[in-house]
Amino acid sequence: MLKSGHYSRIASIGAMRLFFYGFTARQEQFTNCQAKSGILSLLRGGERNNMIIELGEKLKALRTENHLRQDQVARLVNVEKSSISMYETGMRQPSYATLVRLANVFNVSTDYLLGRTSSSSIDLSGLTAAEAAMINQLVTSMTKKNKELEELKR
Repeated sequence: MLKSGHYSRIASIGAMRLFFYGFTARQEQFTNCQAKSGILSLLRGGERNNMIIELGEKLKALRTENHLRQDQVARLVNVEKSSISMYETGMRQPSYATLVRLANVFNVSTDYLLGRTSSSSIDLSGLTAAEAAMINQLVTSMTKKNKELEELKR
């Protein structure tokens, strides 16, 4: 003969099994959904996903080049640290206003962050015309040197 406590234990074990099976079913459904969205993005050319990845990589590179932590960047652009982390990993996209603030913090254009241009801009506003010309000449010579080095490696 079963006691009433025994029924409640059986019921709770059954509920745990249902929860577990429901969780794994939802997890498989989520994984299938991710796979489908990945396939759809590949069929569409994957431009949106590539843009997100490029943005995240550029944000992380700019942050590390400027010796900043995620929480410092978050404070500068008025978002949470977790948002910066998600931007860098491509799990989330910044709003237009946040994108502009990020560009201002790193002194680059929004086009650079979005991958529309491959070069970041340098602010020459405090320099004389002669100093700006010298900087441009230096950049040109370094670019030429790097191209020559790349050709030698091939």
